Order: sequence, then structure tokens, then C-alpha cells
Amino acid sequence: MMHRILVLGFDQFAEHLSTFLCNQGARVYTLNDLPIDHPNARPINKDLFTLTTDDIPFVTHVVYMVKPWCKKPHDYRRSYIHGLSYVL
Repeated sequence: MMHRILVLGFDQFAEHLSTFLCNQGARVYTLNDLPIDHPNARPINKDLFTLTTDDIPFVTHVVYMVKPWCKKPHDYRRSYIHGLSYVL
């Protein structure tokens, strides 16, 4: 069975993880902020906070690696509380 993984994260680590998973045979979906050049990668051209259930294909796993852009309390809340809550 092919794993179908949604990777939510926009940094270099998320990019490396996505490429690694693709190389292992997984189908990886990423948001448009993390374009992966691999035959098994599929971009979702949406922002995290505009995703709907219709935008996300069937996945077997979700990896949430979103981090704040700035180090202010509001940015941490947006990334770790609001973003994760929105996805769930």
C-alpha cells in the first residue's frame, strides 16, 4: 500500500523530509509554499488557513511542521494553536 502523506511545513527540514518520503515510494502532498520537484510529490495550491476538506485528497498520514515566522506570542499562537486546530 502506498502511503499518502500531507506535509504541512515550509522550512528546509520539511523539504528534506518530503523528498525522503517521496524517495521511499510515498505520495506526498505539500502546500504551495513547499514545492517539491519529485514525481511522487503533489502540490496543493492553497494557504494553510484557506484549506477546505475538498482541497485535501485522501491521506494516510499528516505531518504538521509549521513554525512561526516571527518570535512574537501572536505568531506562536497562530502556528501552534490556531493552525493545528484549523487543520484538525
